Amino acid sequence: MVMRRNKREIYIDTLKAIQTEASPTRIMGVANLSWKPFWSQIRPKLIEEGLIIEQPADNPNDKKQKYFYRLTKKGQMAIAAQNDADRYLPAEEGS
Repeated sequence: MVMRRNKREIYIDTLKAIQTEASPTRIMGVANLSWKPFWSQIRPKLIEEGLIIEQPADNPNDKKQKYFYRLTKKGQMAIAAQNDADRYLPAEEGS
């Protein structure tokens, strides 16, 4: 049986996908997300919490790439805290 990720795991995977800067397509590919949940739920929540910022693309004439995303200091701290927790807590074992 395949284990589903909880919301916290999805948020952390999304932050890790951004690293420093990334496009929506790259984020969704690396974090294994579909468009609708990323755009309507995950992205707004991460922006609201101050974990990422949305910036316009450098080339306004590029219709494919309108925005890119960057981690904030708070987002970097969230990844670091998760990495610390992973180091000290045992991984869940499947049933």
